[in-house]
Amino acid sequence: MDKKNASKMGLPPGTQVYIGKEYTHTPKIELISYNKDHCESNENTKLEDIKNLPPEYVHWINLDGLHHVDMVAGICKEFKIHPLMTEDILNTYQRPKSVYDNEYIFFSLKMLKEVKNGLFESEQVSIFLGKNWVLSFQEEKEDIFDPIRGRLQNQTSPIRSRGADYLVFTLLDIIIDGYLDLMDQLEEKSKKLEHKLITTPHERYYEQIRQNKYQLIALKKMVHPLREAVNKLLRTENALINQFVHKYIQDLSDHVSNVADSIESLREINDSHREIHFTSINHRMNRVMEVLTLVSTIFIPLTFITGLYGMNFDYMPELKHPNGYFYVLGAMGLISIGMFMFFRRKRML
Repeated sequence: MDKKNASKMGLPPGTQVYIGKEYTHTPKIELISYNKDHCESNENTKLEDIKNLPPEYVHWINLDGLHHVDMVAGICKEFKIHPLMTEDILNTYQRPKSVYDNEYIFFSLKMLKEVKNGLFESEQVSIFLGKNWVLSFQEEKEDIFDPIRGRLQNQTSPIRSRGADYLVFTLLDIIIDGYLDLMDQLEEKSKKLEHKLITTPHERYYEQIRQNKYQLIALKKMVHPLREAVNKLLRTENALINQFVHKYIQDLSDHVSNVADSIESLREINDSHREIHFTSINHRMNRVMEVLTLVSTIFIPLTFITGLYGMNFDYMPELKHPNGYFYVLGAMGLISIGMFMFFRRKRML
């Protein structure tokens, strides 16, 4: 059994067990309440603070730190989230999906973070949309939602005058923009790699090709179910999402489709890189063998001459000639030059 599922073996559905990386940071609940005229943010919110929230505001509750199971369960209990959904939040290997309930919509996806040199890591993000509230659950402290927090502080920002459904769209949009940015980086990295493979082929590039292959496979596993989840938002009519936001979700769907298409294109390009790599390496090897063969061919008659005059016979007239040594060296030189010119004329050197 996969280690990531071993801790759930034998447990009933809906059991709240955290499955993911080990973290030591203290979880933090952030509450942002806003409407057209007012916005208030509290980065050190407690569980009791999210009870009886005033209905005239849109409330965004964000939790950093899924490893604190009791805190996740407490928030979910307050908003009457089904235990199966709570289980999905705590499983960081959860497949991206969207689920509809009478009181809320659940959305699960991966947030991408670049590490270095085009490599990336993924972080599980779970988002709930209610009538006037949004819940977001993240693994780590750092996220990419700061621009949205800044827009909420701006009274003239459109997000302030729109509902919770528009806030969810902006959260999904900024996450998917991260996918698009990563695709641009991977395409640029792919072009540079192809140039290196053609101009300076080397064995070390094979590891990079193999690394790109597994990155693209991982991306495909994230993006294809994400496309299904976004399209499900478009196909399903729900009172929590008004027609105005549906137009934005259509744009979101187009972005995800572009990412999926880019992944398939990059996979094909990466396969061609592998072929270019092996072709270049084989061509270089063949060229080396060709040069060695030609050098050996030039030295064959010279080896014959030296072997012939290296025999220990008493009656070899040339051995007694005072200039025999120089004649033999001259003959060997002429043979070498002649063969070199012949191969050069045939464009073999």
